[in-house]
Amino acid sequence: MHALLKTGSIRRLLLIVMAAVFSHHAEAESTLRCFSTQFEPFVIESEGEIRGIDVEIVREAGKLAGIRVEFALMPWLRLEQSLKRGEVDCVAAYFRTDEREAYMLYTGVPLHITTYSLFVHREDARQSVPVEQIKGWRVGVNRGFKTTETFEKAVSEKRITPYELNNTKQGFDMLRRGRLEAVLTNRHVGQYLTREHHPGAFVALEPSLQATPAYLVFARRPEFEALVGRFDEALMKLMTDGTYQSIFLKYTQ
Repeated sequence: MHALLKTGSIRRLLLIVMAAVFSHHAEAESTLRCFSTQFEPFVIESEGEIRGIDVEIVREAGKLAGIRVEFALMPWLRLEQSLKRGEVDCVAAYFRTDEREAYMLYTGVPLHITTYSLFVHREDARQSVPVEQIKGWRVGVNRGFKTTETFEKAVSEKRITPYELNNTKQGFDMLRRGRLEAVLTNRHVGQYLTREHHPGAFVALEPSLQATPAYLVFARRPEFEALVGRFDEALMKLMTDGTYQSIFLKYTQ
């Protein structure tokens, strides 16, 4: 009898241990390591916490897809190289290009639309000219960011000198000190940074240069191919049930 009880206890203990192991394994398989760089209000790092529009949207989409998403930050250039080598799971968010298609899996539903604008001192906006007529400007641009054809044409014609930035906030600080004539950035990013750090100091030139969708992307690995459809379905649900709009307004109003 003692032996049976002992055997039964051992069996139950083994079952508990096995269940714990399988549970941990399943949890590990359902966790995505997603990266981005600071790009307020889409990605914000504050007191060790990473939040923002893209971060919240991806996490909510992950919940609907049954996947836990962990976020970390990395500079854009290093991040793209890491993604190309398959060292990271996903990134929020990238423009779609033919070159990137070779090593990125794109969702079909974008995380946001990047509307590129040139931000200048408020008083300078009254004397501004169209981008096609700009001459001699130093313009801050995030290192590794894709820009627009209009901007690249102005750079190639040497009418604009680009200054590579670690992040957009650095550009606005330099603009405030007169070291740049303008900063090229997402319109919502520029408005957020102006409101939070330089109230009333800067405005976006009209018209904006270009509107481009930015997507959640995965490393082009076989295990991630099925995730694209699951995240597309989840992102669409967030857009139709009002969750996306609620998160977007939380950071932009």
